[in-house]
Amino acid sequence: YVNKQTNNLIFSEVIYGENGNFNAIIKDKIPSLDWNFTNEESTISGYLCKKVTLNYFGRNYIIWYTEEIPTAFGPWKFNNLPGLIISLNTVDNKISFNLKKIQFNTDFKITQPTDGSLIPKEKYIQYKKEAVDLYISKLKARLPEGVRINVNNIEDSNLEIIE
Repeated sequence: YVNKQTNNLIFSEVIYGENGNFNAIIKDKIPSLDWNFTNEESTISGYLCKKVTLNYFGRNYIIWYTEEIPTAFGPWKFNNLPGLIISLNTVDNKISFNLKKIQFNTDFKITQPTDGSLIPKEKYIQYKKEAVDLYISKLKARLPEGVRINVNNIEDSNLEIIE
């Protein structure tokens, strides 16, 4: 949920915790993004799109947007281009948002998430890191006696890899 008046992005996510899963609501500021516009164009899903690149919180993105749908929205924090974002991918292909279908509905309203507990962004980041460790420790606890495993190189799939 984007609130342009307060410059806030509010989203919800189910967090895996020691006492089970819980719904978290996280409030963050809408970032000012340093888009790198290119002259490249391509047709994607029937729309003429323009390419921009972006380095954001440790990830390099390639983004295609169309001015044929003149709205400044896109997935997650990616907003304020002169058209709708149709495709957004990291250069390493670990994160991907791609248009599947557009259905125009003028009666649809996006509302602020309310199902969950509001937690600070810092706590959210901490929970995400702890969730992986907790999951691995629970898997290890279920192994037969005498069996040991080592987990190496846990790949970070979070959208932001630099805090």
